[in-house]
Amino acid sequence: MNERNIDAGFYGARASDALAGAIGRMGEQVSDASDKATSTLDSAREPVADKLTSAADMLRDQAERLSGEKVATVVRSAADKLESSATYLVSHDAAEILHDLVGVVKRQPAASLLIAAGLGFLFGRALRSN
Repeated sequence: MNERNIDAGFYGARASDALAGAIGRMGEQVSDASDKATSTLDSAREPVADKLTSAADMLRDQAERLSGEKVATVVRSAADKLESSATYLVSHDAAEILHDLVGVVKRQPAASLLIAAGLGFLFGRALRSN
């Protein structure tokens, strides 16, 4: 009976070591994926900000050509929001953006879920049409 206890302890220790190793490797993979996502986000910030700024400028030009003042005001407001988003992207790094995004999702989970579903639908449609 004593030999069985020693064997169980030995195999239990080996299983524990294997599990610890697997968890360590999984942690490294998660860290690598996080680093890659952060790097990708950092490299995309400037081009996206430039496109948002260009879209804001285009909207402002269009607002000047509109005849209705209420519509022009709404278009200018949209342009201001785009410009504000571009400024935010340029002035914050990926870690800050992700931290802010997590905060928004925690404060507004239902709205975040609806937005994520809508974006998923749009991406799915875009991929299907190609």
